[in-house]
Amino acid sequence: MKRILWLLAAVAFAQDPVSITPYQLLVPNASSGLIQACSGCSIYTYAAGTNTPLATYTSSTLGTPNTNPVLTNSSGYAVNGSTITGIWVGSSCYKFVAKDANAVTLWTQDNICDRGAVLQALLAASSGASLIGFQPTGGSVPITVASALNSAYLYSTGYSTLALACSAAAAANKTLAVVSTFSNSPAQALNCDLWFPSGAGAMIQPASGATITMSTGRNVTAADFKIIDSSAGGTFTMLLSPSSASVAWWGAVGDDSTDNAAAITSALAASKDVRFPLGIYRSSTAQAITVTGQRISCGGGAYSPANSGTTVKFTGATSGFTVSGSGIYANSIENCHITATSATSVDGIRLTGTGTGVVNWALRNLHFTGTWEKAIHAVSSAENLKIIEPTCVDIEICLYIEGVSNSVDIISPLIGGTYTKGLVVDDSQGVRVIGGTIQGTATYLVENSGSPEGTILIGTWLEGAVTSLIESSSQLTLTDVIIGGGSYTDHGIHQSGVSTLMITGLTGVGNPGASKCLVQYDGNASGSAQGLSITGSYVEATGATRHAICVGTATTSSSVTVIEGNHLITSVGDNIVFDVFGGVHSIRGNYFTSSGYNINASAMADGKLIVNGNNFATNVESGVPADAYKGNCIGCTYEFALPGTNVNNTLMSFFPVNETTGALGTRAQIGSCTAARKGLSFPISDADTVVYNAVVAGGGANSLNIWCDGTNWRAH
Repeated sequence: MKRILWLLAAVAFAQDPVSITPYQLLVPNASSGLIQACSGCSIYTYAAGTNTPLATYTSSTLGTPNTNPVLTNSSGYAVNGSTITGIWVGSSCYKFVAKDANAVTLWTQDNICDRGAVLQALLAASSGASLIGFQPTGGSVPITVASALNSAYLYSTGYSTLALACSAAAAANKTLAVVSTFSNSPAQALNCDLWFPSGAGAMIQPASGATITMSTGRNVTAADFKIIDSSAGGTFTMLLSPSSASVAWWGAVGDDSTDNAAAITSALAASKDVRFPLGIYRSSTAQAITVTGQRISCGGGAYSPANSGTTVKFTGATSGFTVSGSGIYANSIENCHITATSATSVDGIRLTGTGTGVVNWALRNLHFTGTWEKAIHAVSSAENLKIIEPTCVDIEICLYIEGVSNSVDIISPLIGGTYTKGLVVDDSQGVRVIGGTIQGTATYLVENSGSPEGTILIGTWLEGAVTSLIESSSQLTLTDVIIGGGSYTDHGIHQSGVSTLMITGLTGVGNPGASKCLVQYDGNASGSAQGLSITGSYVEATGATRHAICVGTATTSSSVTVIEGNHLITSVGDNIVFDVFGGVHSIRGNYFTSSGYNINASAMADGKLIVNGNNFATNVESGVPADAYKGNCIGCTYEFALPGTNVNNTLMSFFPVNETTGALGTRAQIGSCTAARKGLSFPISDADTVVYNAVVAGGGANSLNIWCDGTNWRAH
């Protein structure tokens, strides 16, 4: 607390007066200018900076407040009642306003404080330690007592070696805040967590040949700036740490200029989880950057036309990243734009291995541009791979799956531009393409070859100006695939070799080459089992002399063709063309529209052909044996004809009722009663008799059921 001295009004009111008692207010005489006592004056006391009244006290105990305002007697002394008093303040700060007996303001003084009391109160508060700062011995960054006492960090200043600083931090159960550089540090295992504050500029420099290792479970935390100096020839590793490491920690700079090959390699050698901050990172090495089980991610989020993300640019490499080794399990490369500028660039990402190889890897949201020969190349001993949302623009081969024995899922690829082949599957098994779009100008969008077999496309969109959309000599399954148009110099889908082609739910509209087919199945002359199955599909070949489905010359006696439940359309060509030496070929339940032949089997040298239950817009076919062509409708409005017949009528079904008007069919529309139809019964609308079991000729006006006795239709 502080006693207040009443000074001359012409002098500033002091905040640290010498204690003098009693207190007297003196003012200059208005006439003579001589100093005189201020009789009957008033001192109003307020909280500092306000007009809120705040009482002062009569003694240092701060027990009895003065009146507010404080009055003076005829001698100018402050009084409380008739007793001369002092004016004492506590830890608060005041504003004093002095007025004469006529209430005229003499002076105002703000921020009157007892500094000792105020400071004592501040330091006694819970935040008091934060008000006392100091500069640690040997340090350049001042800190406060609070940060030193309460912080989770032990600052490295004052410690001569990294080992001593880390040991002290571990003993105190604190993270070591590295705010000073440790040069030429010897080999050691760090059993403490490390934090590199921004702006400190501190680094760890391993000595030549030394390896500094983060112990199991210990973390490193830093923003994207350099914290490891490898210039002395030592290494820093955190392979046992759960922390993600930034390539910037080793000095990588995303400025599209700096050669970051060494920094990237060091980061990959040091950590299992490496990230590239937002930027363009060049690598000018002539060697691929090897990945042995690390997760690699790029900042900026997934690539999209609106988000170019982070780019890793290889300007001198034969390959970009090579994931290799034995037992390289369950990691990923994510959200990167990977490009190349060298004419010798081969693979953007190459996955290869020995022994158990590269297993359960994911390549997610990767975008490839530039001079790559192949964007992603999975080689033998790579299996159970997930390639998710890859995009390629003008890459010779976007995806090359070679010799992979088990399970590759390619999910939602986007391949476009001008290139040679979008997807190549060679000697691989269990490859699935799920969704996505493959389009552009190319030789083939998809090439499927070799053995073992088993490539599946599900819900993929194919479109382009190509030789063929799909060129396949290995087992191929297409489910819900869409052919969105385009023109081809050869076939749309071409299957050959000792293999099976299975198509379900295809929606295909395209323009094959002259006398070519939207789907061409050739099989193989070796005699091995093979087959073609097309079900539930819409196949339309546009252009003159273009065909919908062709079964080629190499098909053997062991071949089986099933074409069932499809809608087939050609403008000028044939819907189905057979040019085979053998096999069994079943065509059932299809709807045909063609200005050429619905079925052209004129070149079919051998084999069994079954054409049953189809609906032909016109009765145009060639080379179909009479005994094979049964149970079809030609120009029918109904989907099913009577068994064993081909009927050229506009009303025909097992139950001949017009679906539009509800009218029954006629006797003539039923056709003849033969031994093969004995026992069949149908309702008609024009019976000429209603006598039970009488022969019905038709032409009458009676509606009833008739039945076939093997020779005649009879009333029933």
